[in-house]
Amino acid sequence: MGEHTPDQLNPRAVELALAALGAAIATDDDTASAALATIVTETGAPGLMDAIYVWCDTLITQAGPSAMFLDVEWADDETGHVIAPQDVPAEAQWAGRLLTARAEDDEETFVTLMRDLGTDPLRVADHVGALFDLVAVNLRRALDARRRAALS
Repeated sequence: MGEHTPDQLNPRAVELALAALGAAIATDDDTASAALATIVTETGAPGLMDAIYVWCDTLITQAGPSAMFLDVEWADDETGHVIAPQDVPAEAQWAGRLLTARAEDDEETFVTLMRDLGTDPLRVADHVGALFDLVAVNLRRALDARRRAALS
């Protein structure tokens, strides 16, 4: 998947990215938020980039080796109902495009989308937060579906 390989990633950023994701999947928002903040404070922008690779690759791996296109859905935080793509906020659409570029091994589009974020901390936080939420929600749904299937 792209030019970034696990041996090139900052181990501390990977550890924190997986801790944040695990906490978010378990709906432990305080632990997830703390891990996200620590990624930035301890590893800076390069570590955040590594975390983004980890989150994307984790969801892609869970989608299975034959998944060329991910079936990514957005859900309303309060109701859990799936939101129509045209009603999805711009930062969540960006997250979906970024994830799709990574899944399709389109490094050029992936890098362009990252570069287009710019350096405004609030914009970056909104977009990266949308990606993180997208990955966590879809992984939680995938795990729930597997549990239900195992019980059937």
